[in-house]
Amino acid sequence: MKPCRVLSGMVGPELRKAVERQRSADAAQALAEHRMSRAMSAAKQVETETGLPAIVILSRCREPDIVAARYRVIQILHDSGMPMAAIGRCLRMHHTSVMHGLRKCKERGS
Repeated sequence: MKPCRVLSGMVGPELRKAVERQRSADAAQALAEHRMSRAMSAAKQVETETGLPAIVILSRCREPDIVAARYRVIQILHDSGMPMAAIGRCLRMHHTSVMHGLRKCKERGS
């Protein structure tokens, strides 16, 4: 493996800090990818329940049946322990929209 040119001129504490920043960034990326895969698997689960394609459920479409399916995905992710802000990032929505979706699911009793 070739040494990184950016890190090659660094020594001691500078190098350690740079390596730690890179590891932190890699861990954050891995966590984001894991959460996206959880969102997709939840969408697939709702796809089998509703018959709507997962890609449509995760889209920005505002048809009532698709929105209800998206709210079900939100509920599944929240029940699995994912924070509302993370759900919002995965579904490209604000965390208060996630809160609204959870409230609507509770009202519908699903």
